[in-house]
Amino acid sequence: MPAQRSGLLPAPSGQPTNEVTRARAPKPGQTLAAARHEADATQLLLAQSLDEAQVGVLLVDATRHVRLVGAALPGLLGLAQPPAYWQGQPAARLEAQLRAQLAEPTAFDRLRAQPAGSYVALARHHQPPIELKISPLLPGAGGGYLLCARRPAGTPLQALASCADPNPHPVLRLYPSGEVAYANPAAKRLLPELPAPLPAPLREALARALATACTVQADLALGAGQHWQATVVPAAALGYADAYLLEATSRYHAEQQLAFMQAVLDTLPAVVFVRDAQGSFRFQNQAMRTLVGRVPAWQPLAQAAAGTPAAPERQPLARTDAEAQRTSQGRHGEECLTLDSGEVRWLQTVSCPLPAPAGGEPLLLALGLDITDLKHTQHTLAQAKAAAETAAQAREAFLANMSHEIRTPLNGVLGMAEQLAKTPLTSQQQQLLSIVRTSGHFLLRVLNDVLDISHITSGRLELEQAPFEFGRVAGEALALLAWQASEKGLDFKLIPGGPAAPYPWVVGDSHRLSQVLVNLVGNALKFTQRGHVHVRSQVLAQTDADLTLRVEVADSGPGIAADKLDAIFELFTQESPAIQRQYGGSGLGLSICRALVQRMGGTLHVASQPGVGSTFTLVLTLPKALPTLRPAVPVAAPSRAGSLAGLRVLLVDDNELNRHVARYLLAHWGTALHEAHDGPAALALLEAQAFDVVLLDIEMPGLSGLEVLARLRQHPDPRRAATPAIAFTANTLPADTERYRAAGFADCLLKPFAEDDLHRQLSAYQAAPPVGLDLTYLRAQAQGNQGLITKIINAFVRSTPPLLHELRAAAAASQWEDVARLAHHLRSTIQVLGIQHVAGCLAALQPPLPAGPGAAATAFGQAAQQLADHLEAVVQALTTHLPHPGAAPAG
Repeated sequence: MPAQRSGLLPAPSGQPTNEVTRARAPKPGQTLAAARHEADATQLLLAQSLDEAQVGVLLVDATRHVRLVGAALPGLLGLAQPPAYWQGQPAARLEAQLRAQLAEPTAFDRLRAQPAGSYVALARHHQPPIELKISPLLPGAGGGYLLCARRPAGTPLQALASCADPNPHPVLRLYPSGEVAYANPAAKRLLPELPAPLPAPLREALARALATACTVQADLALGAGQHWQATVVPAAALGYADAYLLEATSRYHAEQQLAFMQAVLDTLPAVVFVRDAQGSFRFQNQAMRTLVGRVPAWQPLAQAAAGTPAAPERQPLARTDAEAQRTSQGRHGEECLTLDSGEVRWLQTVSCPLPAPAGGEPLLLALGLDITDLKHTQHTLAQAKAAAETAAQAREAFLANMSHEIRTPLNGVLGMAEQLAKTPLTSQQQQLLSIVRTSGHFLLRVLNDVLDISHITSGRLELEQAPFEFGRVAGEALALLAWQASEKGLDFKLIPGGPAAPYPWVVGDSHRLSQVLVNLVGNALKFTQRGHVHVRSQVLAQTDADLTLRVEVADSGPGIAADKLDAIFELFTQESPAIQRQYGGSGLGLSICRALVQRMGGTLHVASQPGVGSTFTLVLTLPKALPTLRPAVPVAAPSRAGSLAGLRVLLVDDNELNRHVARYLLAHWGTALHEAHDGPAALALLEAQAFDVVLLDIEMPGLSGLEVLARLRQHPDPRRAATPAIAFTANTLPADTERYRAAGFADCLLKPFAEDDLHRQLSAYQAAPPVGLDLTYLRAQAQGNQGLITKIINAFVRSTPPLLHELRAAAAASQWEDVARLAHHLRSTIQVLGIQHVAGCLAALQPPLPAGPGAAATAFGQAAQQLADHLEAVVQALTTHLPHPGAAPAG
């Protein structure tokens, strides 16, 4: 642009200076200020043009001060300061820095001393060389001059510019000093964001790239949260390197997020990992990496060869992983890992399939907890549980043995005392006998309490669920204690809910409820010396299905201190040692009461005031039941002498005292008694003759009662094999009774036994005429209505023959379930009519049913036939006895 050249610049070569001056002379009327302004504008325009051409410009005026420094000059000459810094500075300072950059410092002075010529290449300490050209100013301008600096012509810079300019990403060419040799348009837009000098990461990457002749990458963080990735490619032979910049702000934030998630997962104590279809790990957190580092030769699941230590624990995992991938459903499981130390670790894992990446294979994400310690704890607990169960079994065995050992002699003591009381005695002898009987029953009660506590604490207490009438059970239980209150002169009352609100029938364990009531009232009577004991019962609430009852036992006894109210329900605890010494007792009664009530779903509380008395309150909710006809209970005659005449009884017991007590009773009742002291002797007698019933002790040396019965049931004669047997035992658990019945016993008699219980059970097997009706129960239920009694008997006569036909057919076809069903259907009618001579047949037809052909099946079938025979005879007799429906039965 020669037309715009400043007057301070030298004239082109070959053109006289005075002509240039004349050409640029002010026109007429133009002021000096306007001329100067035009000169400055022309100077700046020229400088910009040179900057765009990557030519550095330095203008020094006649006063030896820097007038102008082009933008490209600091980069070309390696100056540390920007152009504005040098404006107005003495030229000597800048010239000193320029000389320091040259390999030969005097080269600048020589070049300056020469007249203006072409560009001269000067070597520098930092390659590549640079071309300089110095032109003096107009004559008379003193030491002023114009310096132009440029890269040597013909370098690859022009080729680079032609190919890198269209690149949308910044491209820089950098010399070892960090100066920018070239910047494409995208880089020029970025340069204002780059600090001067270049960022340290970029300078370090440049130095490493040139030193190693290898490509180096660096991350740059600029203002406004920008992040760039620089790839520096060295061209060491040419003395420069190219830097390719790519904006990575989004990637940086994503990597930061991933790093954060990795840090979170690495802090988890649980292992987290991702496996592919081959079982190789695609991701592991720190816990998993640590664990894997302790597992020798961790291979992909599918590569665990058979026979290697890893195979047993890896192959199942491979199958479960494959199944989870196939079904796209998560799984829960345990994984076993063997560490290099030989230690085995267990992981509880939860895994689920991950969506397959684009074009990739499906993955499985798993989260695992190290449960090795839990496994060990479980193993320890299992061992402790086994030890506790063993101890519990040992305790149960001990208690059962002690119960047998105590009950057996106690049976003799109470039995002989009972018989002794029937003989003529003096008043003193009667008093002594009363003490013996009272002490024996007290000992029996303590023994029962200990066994109850054992059953409760071991969880083996079983409650019966049967319908009963609450008012009747409570009245019968408390009636037994009325004589004790009368002897002490106490006011004893049972106050029911009122005649307008009779108690309906409920479902529960009437025996255990009676035990609770007797214990509570017995305690009140024991501790109350004067005053009263009142029992109040009330229906609190009822629904269509349930009935809520409350029973209060209030006394005027000594009362209980407030701090002892909770302690009295603890095992073996009484209010004070003085109470123990004065009144005795084991301290088990109230503990048993509360435990039984809690098992029934109720509550038992006490309120007391010392010197006033105590009130025990029982609240219980029981299901309602429909009224049920009571089984016929034979009323024994005042004297049973000869009442069992002709009944053939075999008594088997290894205890002589027990046999002596039973012998006394059975002989008095007229039975044909045979005795055996052990199992083999009993089998010999059963082989020699037939018996109507066998009283068989359970605990015997050699052969137990169960083993004797099992051999009896295998007798080739079906009638002998079906001989009824009553278990003579001291075991009190309901489960024991069920076990004996399942083994084939018709009934159980608990030691010490009551005389009435023994007579009632034996009476069921006494020979009787075909028709033996006891209508006492039926008359009581019918309240003397003879028409209703006749209707019931006529219904029995009409409905029974078809049932007996079905019974015979089912027995002939060995359809034992039908036989048992029909016998059960007939049982209620038999009890109502008091047909007692078929009790043995009914007992023999109870479960368990025969499993197949054999002696048990034969005995079962014979019992069914005998039941049918007996009932047909009854029907025939009733038909004869009742010639028309309106006739009344004989009684």
